[in-house]
Amino acid sequence: MTGALASPPCAPQCDIPSLPPVLVGALMRRFRRLAGLSVQQAANIIGASATRIRALEEARAPMSAATASALLGAYEAPDHEAQEARSLLTHPGHQHRLDGFSLSKVWVDALKASARAALVYSAGPLPASLLPLPDRPAPASPGRRTASSHRCRTVLLLHETILDRISDGMPHLFRLAEDGVITMHLVPESLAKPTSLLTEYTCTAWGWDGSNAQRLRRQVYVDHHPCQTQSGVRNGPTATGERQLLEEALRRALPSEWSLGQLRQAARAQPQPSTGSAGSRAALAAAAQASTSDRRPRRSA
Repeated sequence: MTGALASPPCAPQCDIPSLPPVLVGALMRRFRRLAGLSVQQAANIIGASATRIRALEEARAPMSAATASALLGAYEAPDHEAQEARSLLTHPGHQHRLDGFSLSKVWVDALKASARAALVYSAGPLPASLLPLPDRPAPASPGRRTASSHRCRTVLLLHETILDRISDGMPHLFRLAEDGVITMHLVPESLAKPTSLLTEYTCTAWGWDGSNAQRLRRQVYVDHHPCQTQSGVRNGPTATGERQLLEEALRRALPSEWSLGQLRQAARAQPQPSTGSAGSRAALAAAAQASTSDRRPRRSA
């Protein structure tokens, strides 16, 4: 089931893209590229121009459920997500908030493929299916070109309390960080920890020459609660709280190299199930008391 709308539509003259076409456009772009089709080949399917296909994928033009259905069907997108896309596009008006949206890995991958950058903030757990991690391009079908690769620049902000319970999947994240594929930072526990897995996607993967203000209008926030199967998706003014939380966490984040070292120490000190969870923090107490004068990261926006 797709989400119930939790806020009324905003004014038609709003210059921030409505969420349904943003999400569906990302899904269409993802599966067009997986199918190995150019924008012109996609345009031929519905008798439109390549410019029209780009505008639909970038949420710069109105999109009907029938058009989305025709293209997603031609791209052989999964039936479940294609049905969700059609349902999203039936929501009236200009929407910036969707609550109760079923965010499958297919949708996560679509957002990741549409994003130039992703910023994740979590106190754990870190389910791989919900993280914008790199994947390998799928081989093209006979007669179609191979889908070009795209890497979303991913930064993981991990609340220091995660040191108490290093998950089994963390070694994989260590390897990605060491290879420079992702960046990991610990966030001091003095900052309020997030109650969910919060991700900010900057959906400008196709190239961007606009202003910073325009870039901010392309950001989508996904709030996934670990004990629930549904998520909240926001952009524009409804995402002000999420944006401020991430900005503060990034501002106070500790250096990547230092953070990775602390995470590795915690993983090595991870207690057996019978010993409780406080052992990791105790083993790190001396390191945690080190001078913070050289711990603050230098980051670009």
